[in-house]
Amino acid sequence: MAMYATPDGMQRLQAHSVEVIDTTGAGDTLEEAFMVAYLEGRAAVVRAQFAVAAAALACTGKGAVGPIPTRGQGDAILPPASGEPPAH
Repeated sequence: MAMYATPDGMQRLQAHSVEVIDTTGAGDTLEEAFMVAYLEGRAAVVRAQFAVAAAALACTGKGAVGPIPTRGQGDAILPPASGEPPAH
């Protein structure tokens, strides 16, 4: 379970189930993915979903840099359309 805050309070969202190999870099990946979505002007829920997806994928490989997902990999495991167009 992941949580994020909005002006309306704390919100929960389901984390992704992945085969964890190494959690090194997951937090950094989450923060950077969140900032990418923020700078793109995405809604709070989309920022959180994208960040959680990227962090989950970062846990599927060894090390802090190698398993950082590409944009396409992060987008691919996002929930069905949120009503926003894909960002690229």
